[in-house]
Amino acid sequence: MNKGDTVIAEHPDSRTKKRVRSYGIVQDITKRGNVIIEMADGSLIKRKFHTIAVFIQPPSNWQELYEQQHVSFVYGKKTMMPKRSSTA
Repeated sequence: MNKGDTVIAEHPDSRTKKRVRSYGIVQDITKRGNVIIEMADGSLIKRKFHTIAVFIQPPSNWQELYEQQHVSFVYGKKTMMPKRSSTA
C-alpha cells in the first residue's frame, strides 16, 4: 500500500449483516499501523492497516463509489454446509 492508492475500508459501525464501506485515496501510512484516507469531500478518516483493501484495478464505477463516500450493503444468509437430517 502506498500514498495515492485507491482503497476500500470497512466502516467501524458495520454490523454482521449490514456493512458500510468507505472508498477513498491513501494520504499517509503511520508507524503505528494506521492509514489516513482522504474522502471525496476532502475529509480524512483513519483506519487500521489490516482493515483496508487496495484496488489493483479499480472497478469501472470507482468515481461513483468514491463520490458516495459510504456505501451500505446487506449480506444474505448463506449456509456453508447443508444440515444433515438424522434418522434414528
